[in-house]
Amino acid sequence: MAFSPSLAIFVATVLLVKWLYKRTRSSSISGLPIPPGPPRLPVLGNYFDVPRDRPAQTYLQMGQRLGNSQCRPTFWHVDCRAGSDVICLKTMGTHIVVLNSLAAIDELLEKRSSIYSDRPYSLMLCDLVGLGWSTPMLPYGDEWKLSRKMYQHALGFDKQCQMIEQREARALLSRLLDSPDGFIGHVRLMTGAVMLGIAYGIDVQPKDDPLKHIAEEANRVAAVAANAGVYLVDVLPILKYVPSWMPGAKFKREAEYFRKWADALLRAPYEVVRKRMLEGGLSDCAASWLMDAFLVDGKDKPFTEHVIKGTVATMYMAGSDTTVSTLTTFFLAMVLHPEIQAFAQNELDQVLAGSRLPELHDQPLLPFITAIVKECLRWKPVLPLDFAHRLTEDDMYRGYYLPEGSICLANIWAVLHNEDVYPNPSIFNPQRFMRNGKLDPDVLDPAEAAFGFGRRICPGKFLAQDELWITVASILATLNITKAIDANGVEITPMTDDLPGLLSYPKPFRCTIRPRSETHASLVRETV
Repeated sequence: MAFSPSLAIFVATVLLVKWLYKRTRSSSISGLPIPPGPPRLPVLGNYFDVPRDRPAQTYLQMGQRLGNSQCRPTFWHVDCRAGSDVICLKTMGTHIVVLNSLAAIDELLEKRSSIYSDRPYSLMLCDLVGLGWSTPMLPYGDEWKLSRKMYQHALGFDKQCQMIEQREARALLSRLLDSPDGFIGHVRLMTGAVMLGIAYGIDVQPKDDPLKHIAEEANRVAAVAANAGVYLVDVLPILKYVPSWMPGAKFKREAEYFRKWADALLRAPYEVVRKRMLEGGLSDCAASWLMDAFLVDGKDKPFTEHVIKGTVATMYMAGSDTTVSTLTTFFLAMVLHPEIQAFAQNELDQVLAGSRLPELHDQPLLPFITAIVKECLRWKPVLPLDFAHRLTEDDMYRGYYLPEGSICLANIWAVLHNEDVYPNPSIFNPQRFMRNGKLDPDVLDPAEAAFGFGRRICPGKFLAQDELWITVASILATLNITKAIDANGVEITPMTDDLPGLLSYPKPFRCTIRPRSETHASLVRETV
């Protein structure tokens, strides 16, 4: 092709116009104030203001205190009172923008998702711990897009996934009958079995399953390492070169331990499936579905296989601990609210007549069970603060300047405890979702916030809700959950406090679990 001076001039002109536009826009935007925040120290900024305990609640209170105090009326402001739903902290040169309302989240993370879908890079998690393959940690690019495409393909096998969920929910009932005191351990076994079955087609051994142990330990270390602000190496990357034996290098020793489990989760269960397929065995699971769909005729097979391994490993990690949290909340709510439990059981009895266990196709007939699941997601959201989004270019919102590179946090807890949407939000009340015996479509579904936002929304959202629903329905149809009794015969009322950490879990509590009747107990044993 011959060189064309006119074409070159045209291309250069276009590039120059784009550069001038971006520079002018950035300059005009940067003249605006950033959102309100606490007073900053020299150099450290708001480092000591970043909350380590109950951050979602603290950020909401921070926004309510700041509110109008730093909201300056300008030409750009439509309503100065709106300032409290967006706050900004600056620490070590990084802006942390917290979105405390659904309106702000919807406008930025949903409507402007093209520039709010990246992730901040964590040197600790990605480099040292080795979780860079995890889909939530991937930057917004080709690898992440391929992983999301794989998720959509795998979750298209919804019938197979639902069969596994229903099977494991019924196995849970049997365990609860045999040893009710270990209910949290049984729930954890069930959720692990569901996700190992869906992701890898692996049946979990009841005790001492090595693959389940790998997956649980990898999940634990990921949650520990993901706690924002714990590791200084994410602020001072040069610390990654410090030898692990040096004083103060505990993070390096922890990372070496963490990496062992992260690598094992990525490799071990995948190799089981791969070996089974090479030997001609059938493996009906996400790993095999993705191999068949993406690997057989793929161009870059090493890269594609790497993404498959990361996708299915993430599928397990994302779908196990989160479900444990919500089901633990369910047990706590039933202990504290026997009247809600009785109302739900009455609904179940009308549909099932005590002659069978519930199935997923019963959902339209059991709206109050759905309302209980919704309220569990709302009352104690698993992830009070959504995983951080990273802004990839300068932006403006309500007259505020949001700089490129800002870390944006959606406050899920604030959305789901908004008194204007959910009156008396601290009270567990599934009836808030009901109207005239049916689900009220005018009440915000907590799932719209609980599973994330924009292009980073959890792809397993509907799979998770199905698992929660069939488990809650199965338990309430057959078992009674009541307060435990102490040595003096006095009922023990559990506290509603949560454990600290990235994911929210109720503090450990005791309860009594018994079959509703011998007929219900027989129904469980006959079905499993």
